[in-house]
Amino acid sequence: MKIRHIYLETDRLSELKAFYRSLFPVIEEGKTHFTLLAGDTAMTFTLAGGHAFYHFAFGLTEEKYRRTVQLLDESISRLQGKNGEEEFMSGQWKRKQVYYRDPAGNLIEVMRHPGRPGLLEIGLPVRNVPDFIEEVTKHIPTSYSAESEMFAFLGDGNGVLVVTKEGRPWFPAGIPSEIHSIILKIETGIEEQIGRLSFPGLPYTILLT
Repeated sequence: MKIRHIYLETDRLSELKAFYRSLFPVIEEGKTHFTLLAGDTAMTFTLAGGHAFYHFAFGLTEEKYRRTVQLLDESISRLQGKNGEEEFMSGQWKRKQVYYRDPAGNLIEVMRHPGRPGLLEIGLPVRNVPDFIEEVTKHIPTSYSAESEMFAFLGDGNGVLVVTKEGRPWFPAGIPSEIHSIILKIETGIEEQIGRLSFPGLPYTILLT
Protein backbone atom coordinates (compact mmCIF):
# COMPACT_ATOMS: atom_id res chain seq x y z
CA MET A 1 0.00 0.00 0.00
CA LYS A 2 1.50 3.31 -1.08
CA ILE A 3 0.20 6.71 -0.04
CA ARG A 4 0.45 8.67 -3.29
CA HIS A 5 -1.28 11.91 -2.25
CA ILE A 6 -2.61 13.23 1.03
CA TYR A 7 -4.71 16.35 1.66
CA LEU A 8 -4.66 17.96 5.12
CA GLU A 9 -6.02 21.20 6.57
CA THR A 10 -4.32 23.97 8.54
CA ASP A 11 -4.97 27.44 9.88
CA ARG A 12 -1.24 28.27 9.62
CA LEU A 13 -0.67 27.91 5.91
CA SER A 14 2.12 30.45 5.43
CA GLU A 15 4.12 29.15 8.39
CA LEU A 16 3.84 25.56 7.19
CA LYS A 17 4.81 26.47 3.64
CA ALA A 18 7.97 28.22 4.83
CA PHE A 19 8.79 25.32 7.14
CA TYR A 20 8.31 22.47 4.67
CA ARG A 21 9.88 24.35 1.75
CA SER A 22 13.21 24.00 3.54
CA LEU A 23 12.78 20.20 3.63
CA PHE A 24 10.97 19.20 0.43
CA PRO A 25 10.27 20.77 -2.97
CA VAL A 26 6.98 22.70 -3.21
CA ILE A 27 5.54 21.65 -6.56
CA GLU A 28 2.34 23.73 -6.58
CA GLU A 29 0.96 26.60 -4.54
CA GLY A 30 -1.86 29.13 -4.37
CA LYS A 31 -3.41 31.56 -1.91
CA THR A 32 -5.25 28.82 -0.02
CA HIS A 33 -3.03 25.76 -0.47
CA PHE A 34 0.37 24.36 -1.33
CA THR A 35 1.64 20.93 -2.35
CA LEU A 36 5.03 19.50 -1.50
CA LEU A 37 6.68 16.34 -2.78
CA ALA A 38 8.09 14.07 -0.07
CA GLY A 39 9.74 11.18 -1.84
CA ASP A 40 7.02 9.71 -4.04
CA THR A 41 4.15 11.20 -2.00
CA ALA A 42 2.45 14.50 -2.81
CA MET A 43 1.23 16.30 0.31
CA THR A 44 -1.26 19.17 0.09
CA PHE A 45 -2.10 21.54 2.93
CA THR A 46 -5.28 23.59 2.48
CA LEU A 47 -6.22 26.67 4.47
CA ALA A 48 -9.05 26.06 6.93
CA GLY A 49 -10.85 28.22 9.45
CA GLY A 50 -9.99 26.16 12.51
CA HIS A 51 -7.01 24.41 14.02
CA ALA A 52 -6.20 20.87 12.88
CA PHE A 53 -3.70 18.43 14.36
CA TYR A 54 -2.24 15.37 12.61
CA HIS A 55 0.42 12.73 13.07
CA PHE A 56 2.37 11.51 10.04
CA ALA A 57 5.70 9.82 9.31
CA PHE A 58 8.23 10.37 6.53
CA GLY A 59 10.49 7.54 5.39
CA LEU A 60 13.71 8.84 3.84
CA THR A 61 16.85 7.46 2.26
CA GLU A 62 19.94 7.51 4.47
CA GLU A 63 21.36 10.66 2.89
CA LYS A 64 18.03 12.51 2.88
CA TYR A 65 17.40 11.41 6.46
CA ARG A 66 20.69 12.91 7.64
CA ARG A 67 20.10 16.18 5.78
CA THR A 68 16.50 16.48 6.96
CA VAL A 69 17.31 15.77 10.61
CA GLN A 70 20.16 18.27 10.48
CA LEU A 71 17.87 20.98 9.08
CA LEU A 72 15.18 20.22 11.64
CA ASP A 73 17.66 20.18 14.53
CA GLU A 74 18.83 23.66 13.49
CA SER A 75 15.34 25.14 13.72
CA ILE A 76 13.27 23.16 16.25
CA SER A 77 13.83 20.76 19.14
CA ARG A 78 13.39 17.02 19.02
CA LEU A 79 10.68 15.51 21.16
CA GLN A 80 11.98 13.42 24.01
CA GLY A 81 10.92 10.16 25.59
CA LYS A 82 10.23 9.75 29.28
CA ASN A 83 13.93 9.09 29.97
CA GLY A 84 15.16 12.00 27.87
CA GLU A 85 15.97 9.95 24.78
CA GLU A 86 15.70 11.77 21.44
CA GLU A 87 16.12 8.87 18.99
CA PHE A 88 13.94 5.78 19.06
CA MET A 89 13.82 2.36 17.46
CA SER A 90 10.54 1.77 15.67
CA GLY A 91 8.83 -1.44 16.72
CA GLN A 92 6.85 -1.35 13.48
CA TRP A 93 9.60 -0.54 10.97
CA LYS A 94 12.66 -1.74 12.94
CA ARG A 95 14.43 1.51 12.07
CA LYS A 96 15.64 4.55 13.96
CA GLN A 97 13.29 7.50 14.13
CA VAL A 98 13.04 10.98 15.59
CA TYR A 99 10.01 13.17 16.33
CA TYR A 100 9.28 16.89 15.99
CA ARG A 101 6.32 19.25 15.95
CA ASP A 102 5.87 21.56 12.97
CA PRO A 103 4.66 25.20 13.24
CA ALA A 104 1.02 24.05 13.25
CA GLY A 105 1.69 21.58 16.06
CA ASN A 106 1.50 18.48 13.86
CA LEU A 107 3.49 15.52 15.14
CA ILE A 108 6.19 14.63 12.59
CA GLU A 109 8.02 11.33 12.61
CA VAL A 110 11.19 11.03 10.50
CA MET A 111 12.84 7.66 9.91
CA ARG A 112 15.38 5.93 7.72
CA HIS A 113 13.62 3.85 5.07
CA PRO A 114 15.77 3.26 1.98
CA GLY A 115 13.23 0.94 0.40
CA ARG A 116 10.53 3.52 -0.24
CA PRO A 117 11.03 7.24 0.41
CA GLY A 118 7.72 8.97 0.96
CA LEU A 119 4.93 9.30 3.47
CA LEU A 120 4.88 5.98 5.31
CA GLU A 121 2.29 6.65 8.00
CA ILE A 122 -0.77 8.77 8.61
CA GLY A 123 -2.66 8.68 11.88
CA LEU A 124 -6.40 8.08 11.64
CA PRO A 125 -8.14 8.60 14.99
CA VAL A 126 -11.58 7.00 15.07
CA ARG A 127 -14.32 6.43 17.61
CA ASN A 128 -14.38 2.64 17.21
CA VAL A 129 -11.15 0.97 16.07
CA PRO A 130 -12.48 -2.59 15.44
CA ASP A 131 -15.44 -1.35 13.37
CA PHE A 132 -13.22 0.92 11.27
CA ILE A 133 -10.66 -1.83 10.65
CA GLU A 134 -13.41 -4.28 9.68
CA GLU A 135 -14.77 -1.86 7.09
CA VAL A 136 -11.45 -0.76 5.58
CA THR A 137 -9.98 -4.25 5.27
CA LYS A 138 -12.85 -5.14 2.94
CA HIS A 139 -11.06 -2.93 0.42
CA ILE A 140 -7.43 -2.58 1.52
CA PRO A 141 -5.32 -5.66 2.34
CA THR A 142 -3.22 -5.51 5.48
CA SER A 143 -0.21 -7.44 6.72
CA TYR A 144 -0.89 -6.68 10.37
CA SER A 145 -3.24 -7.77 13.11
CA ALA A 146 -4.89 -5.24 15.41
CA GLU A 147 -2.82 -4.71 18.55
CA SER A 148 -5.87 -3.91 20.66
CA GLU A 149 -9.31 -2.31 20.49
CA MET A 150 -7.51 1.03 20.93
CA PHE A 151 -4.81 0.81 18.26
CA ALA A 152 -4.01 -0.95 14.98
CA PHE A 153 -1.76 -0.75 11.93
CA LEU A 154 -3.37 -1.22 8.54
CA GLY A 155 -1.26 -1.67 5.42
CA ASP A 156 2.13 -3.18 4.65
CA GLY A 157 5.84 -2.39 4.40
CA ASN A 158 5.20 0.39 1.86
CA GLY A 159 2.68 2.36 3.89
CA VAL A 160 0.47 2.21 6.94
CA LEU A 161 -2.70 3.77 8.28
CA VAL A 162 -2.20 4.13 12.03
CA VAL A 163 -5.71 3.67 13.39
CA THR A 164 -6.14 4.79 16.97
CA LYS A 165 -8.95 5.50 19.39
CA GLU A 166 -9.86 9.19 19.37
CA GLY A 167 -8.16 10.87 22.33
CA ARG A 168 -5.48 8.20 22.74
CA PRO A 169 -2.14 10.03 23.19
CA TRP A 170 0.44 9.93 20.40
CA PHE A 171 3.93 8.74 21.31
CA PRO A 172 6.18 10.36 22.46
CA ALA A 173 4.47 13.75 22.80
CA GLY A 174 1.56 12.51 24.90
CA ILE A 175 -0.81 14.69 22.86
CA PRO A 176 -4.36 13.30 22.53
CA SER A 177 -5.24 12.30 18.98
CA GLU A 178 -7.89 14.35 17.20
CA ILE A 179 -10.21 13.78 14.26
CA HIS A 180 -9.76 16.24 11.37
CA SER A 181 -10.34 16.16 7.62
CA ILE A 182 -8.07 13.81 5.64
CA ILE A 183 -8.22 12.81 1.97
CA LEU A 184 -5.93 9.98 0.88
CA LYS A 185 -5.04 8.64 -2.55
CA ILE A 186 -3.74 5.13 -2.03
CA GLU A 187 -2.23 2.69 -4.50
CA THR A 188 -2.99 -0.88 -3.41
CA GLY A 189 -1.47 -2.64 -6.42
CA ILE A 190 -4.72 -4.57 -6.90
CA GLU A 191 -6.69 -3.66 -10.02
CA GLU A 192 -9.99 -4.70 -8.50
CA GLN A 193 -9.45 -2.34 -5.55
CA ILE A 194 -10.29 0.94 -7.27
CA GLY A 195 -12.89 3.32 -5.90
CA ARG A 196 -13.79 5.78 -3.18
CA LEU A 197 -14.28 5.03 0.51
CA SER A 198 -16.07 7.31 2.94
CA PHE A 199 -17.06 6.74 6.53
CA PRO A 200 -20.24 7.99 8.23
CA GLY A 201 -19.44 10.43 11.01
CA LEU A 202 -15.77 10.74 10.06
CA PRO A 203 -14.21 13.41 7.78
CA TYR A 204 -12.07 10.86 5.95
CA THR A 205 -12.03 9.98 2.27
CA ILE A 206 -9.83 7.26 0.78
CA LEU A 207 -9.42 7.13 -2.98
CA LEU A 208 -8.13 3.75 -4.16
CA THR A 209 -6.08 3.82 -7.36
